[in-house]
Amino acid sequence: LVKTHKELTLLTKLYDLYMEVVNTLESYNELTWSSVMERIENMAEQMTASDLQCKRLPKSLREWEAYNDLQLRVTNFLNILPLLQDLSKDSIQNRHWVQVMQVTGSNFVVDANELTLRTLLNADLLRVKDDIEDICDSADKQMAIDTKLSEVRGKWSQASLTFEPYPGKKISLLKGYGQIIEDLEESQLALQTMLSMRHVGPFRDSASSMLSSLSDTADTLELWVQ
Repeated sequence: LVKTHKELTLLTKLYDLYMEVVNTLESYNELTWSSVMERIENMAEQMTASDLQCKRLPKSLREWEAYNDLQLRVTNFLNILPLLQDLSKDSIQNRHWVQVMQVTGSNFVVDANELTLRTLLNADLLRVKDDIEDICDSADKQMAIDTKLSEVRGKWSQASLTFEPYPGKKISLLKGYGQIIEDLEESQLALQTMLSMRHVGPFRDSASSMLSSLSDTADTLELWVQ
């Protein structure tokens, strides 16, 4: 009886943790993507704590199928969390979700209030882990390009040219010509660098158009002062 009581006590620890993890994961599955993004850090903390509890269980319990299933569930979720964290970043746009669907061979509605975690887990992201990481890395680089492009656009959309009359003649001179030409050359170089980048695709037309406009502006100013 003493031995049986001891075994039951150990098994209770195992099955209590098992049911806790199963219920927790099931509650996660029902979350919409918007909720997942809000709770993802907390989810990571919970699963890490469960993983630690699992590893601290007595070695005698590791022979039980329930223990192996428990460990597998926790490990799989911990492995997929980094992918979920990458997909939750601000750099991820609809075009990237389309790529996710393509590499996973799945189809779902890209709406943060409709897409559930269960749908993403069913897409088996771990199977195409490298592809998902490439998509997220590309998204980060595209975001950096978009930010720089916006900076260049904002700079010249607010820029103004000041002219002053030339003494004794009915002509006007551009003030600060040297600095303006230098700034134009700097922006053109930045745009040329962007256009040479592998991830510029979504912004190529916009960057090319802006480069053409700045080049025309620089040529016009060159003619003005001749």
